[in-house]
Amino acid sequence: MVGDVGPDAHAGQEYEMVGKEAYTLAAEMVKKDMGYREDESTGNYGWEVGVCGLPAGWEVKEAPDISIYNWDTGVAVQKYEAMEETARTADSIHYRWMWNPKNVPCGVYVGVTNFHIGGKPVIGNIVEQRVKVFFRRENGKLIKTHETIPWD
Repeated sequence: MVGDVGPDAHAGQEYEMVGKEAYTLAAEMVKKDMGYREDESTGNYGWEVGVCGLPAGWEVKEAPDISIYNWDTGVAVQKYEAMEETARTADSIHYRWMWNPKNVPCGVYVGVTNFHIGGKPVIGNIVEQRVKVFFRRENGKLIKTHETIPWD
């Protein structure tokens, strides 16, 4: 027969329909508090940047953003996250952003930020220390943890 490609010709479409139906049903159950809903994950590693010795009359026109890169591959795992101002004096300013490494693979990561202060760019600043994300065994379970790695 022309155009007949066998009994499994439409199997992919059927799986897609079943997947969409399952997703729709799950969403309805979550709305009714009947289904499984994963809690929003919060950041547990703080990236901080502070600039001191600023000239008189300095001003910040935009808050810095931070991007997180895998140290070994250079691949960005987080891009352009807005940092929050946490402290300010007459000649300094301090920012922080909380990162959640839950969905990143084990490895070493570095944060980089770009912004302007007093009309001058602060470009490509490496933020604080590097962080190593790894698994460790605790009470028979694998737990994802992290530790700060100082610069050599």
